[in-house]
Amino acid sequence: MSPQDLEIDVVMLTSNSNKPWFKRVLRAIKEEVPVHHFIVVDGYSTDDTVEVVKEFFGDKLVLLRTGRPLGCARYLGMKLVDTEWFAFIDSDVEILPGWFKSALKYMKDERIWGIQGSFWKSQRRILLTQSPRKDFSWNIILKYGITSFYGADTSHVLMRRDVINLVDPKFLCYLECGEDAYIAWKIVEAGYLYIKTSELQAVHYSSPQTSLRKTLHRSFSYNGLFYAVPYSAYAISSAIRFLTSLYKRRIHESLIYLINTLGGVFSYSKTKYLLLKS
Repeated sequence: MSPQDLEIDVVMLTSNSNKPWFKRVLRAIKEEVPVHHFIVVDGYSTDDTVEVVKEFFGDKLVLLRTGRPLGCARYLGMKLVDTEWFAFIDSDVEILPGWFKSALKYMKDERIWGIQGSFWKSQRRILLTQSPRKDFSWNIILKYGITSFYGADTSHVLMRRDVINLVDPKFLCYLECGEDAYIAWKIVEAGYLYIKTSELQAVHYSSPQTSLRKTLHRSFSYNGLFYAVPYSAYAISSAIRFLTSLYKRRIHESLIYLINTLGGVFSYSKTKYLLLKS
C-alpha cells in the first residue's frame, strides 16, 4: 500500500473559512494526500470559501450545504464517502509533510478503524481510546485529565468508511460539539481500535477568542463527550485544570476551565435527556 495506489476521500466542514491560512491548509492536503473526492459540507459561506476549494480541487469537489449542527454535518459528510478510508481535516489545520505516508502502516491493520494525528511540538505518544462505559477509571481521569482519557479530536483524523454503520444518526445529528468523542467511543465499543499518534503532525491555526467562544458553546449545547463520561468526572477534571492554570497565572486557560466546570452541567443535562429519548 502506497500513496501512489491508494486514494481516499477528504471531508472538510466549512463556514466562512476563507481565512489567511486557508490556502495553506488546502495546498498541504493537495500535496500530501491522494485525494479521490474532496467533500465540503458548508454552512452557507459568503466569503468565497467554496470557490477557493474549487481552485485547488476542481472536479474532485463534492459540495453539500447545510445549516445542521456539527455532528450532523460530519454524518452527512461520511454518507458521501465512497473510499475504504477517508479523512476529516478541519479548515484551520495544516497537515505537515509525511502525514499520509506515516499513516499507511496503521491502515494495513484490520483492527484499526481510527487514526488521529497530533499537533506540532506535541508529546510523541500513541494512545488507545478507551470506552468509559466499560473501562472507566477515576485514577486515569485524576492523573491525566478528561482529554487524555478520551483522546478524540477530528481536527485531522483518518477513519474507515464503515464507521458510519457504528454511530446512531439520531443522536449524532443533535450534537453541536463532542461528536469526535462519540464517534471514537463507538469504534472502541464495536471492538476496534482508535489510536492517536504524533507521527501525523499538523499546525492548528486558532485564537484565544475562538477557544473561549467554543467553550461557551460547549457548556450549553448537546455534547457527545457526555455519551460515556459522567458529569462528576468531567467537572473534577476541569476543576483541577482550572486550579493548575490559575496557579501558573494562565488567565485565559483558567477562564476556559472554570466555564467548563460550572457551565457543563447545562450541556450534561441536555445530552442526558437526549440519550434517554433515543
